[in-house]
Amino acid sequence: MVGTQAEVGAIVCWTDPDSYGHVAYMTAVNASGQIQVLESNYGNKQWLDNDRGWFDPTKSNTAGAISYIYPERY
Repeated sequence: MVGTQAEVGAIVCWTDPDSYGHVAYMTAVNASGQIQVLESNYGNKQWLDNDRGWFDPTKSNTAGAISYIYPERY
């Protein structure tokens, strides 16, 4: 399922009309909407890391839309 609400365990997807975009695994979200993620290839790093700490996903370096892919619930 895909949506626009930040949720722990979701894959965050940033689209970018001028590039490939970016994805990350969300590990935390707080009441103000800031998130923490595990991601790779951010700043040319080739391993999973929480390099950004808490940040607002709407103020990311990627210019496009943000969506979330949620894990399937059983």
